[in-house]
Amino acid sequence: MKCFRSPLPEGVSGEERAGWTVNRRHAAVVLLCSASPLAGANGQQAGQLTPPSAADISEIRLERDCFGCPSGQVLLLRRDGSALLTHTGKARHRTEDRIEEGALSVSEFDQLAMQAMTQGFFVLDGSYEDADLRDGAWSQLRILHRCGEKTVFSREGAGPAALRALHARIEAVQAHIGLSAAPDRLRQGP
Repeated sequence: MKCFRSPLPEGVSGEERAGWTVNRRHAAVVLLCSASPLAGANGQQAGQLTPPSAADISEIRLERDCFGCPSGQVLLLRRDGSALLTHTGKARHRTEDRIEEGALSVSEFDQLAMQAMTQGFFVLDGSYEDADLRDGAWSQLRILHRCGEKTVFSREGAGPAALRALHARIEAVQAHIGLSAAPDRLRQGP
């Protein structure tokens, strides 16, 4: 498997370039990983593209926050089994950052990665929110894989059922992985 990036097309500049680049990122994550460019490799045609596999996923990060919340959360799950939950403090609420550590099994991580693949995470839009709403709870799910990353933002639970199902599965894993305080890691977020 080989990763590549294609150049921007000629004649794209200014706002068009910025818009094209953003849209390209949403769609291109699926195109970032390529089977061997040689004809016949792995039984595929020359240049045929494949999305990243669940095994290519190395990190799953779910960040949640809201304007009035006393703290936000960033849950970071890694293929190596490490889990970090950072509670981000807010000065206006007089809360401080704190970090919890835990572990999850490789099979649990693989199940999450497989669910991301089967739920079509890599073809979701980059953002789901009501254009008239700028406050409220939000989440950002980022999945890092061998060839890049994909991030999906959601405000007030907006988005397809597949995204909500993936959030719920990640939250279920968080609830049972046995996170405990890591005082020596304060202020060293993920």
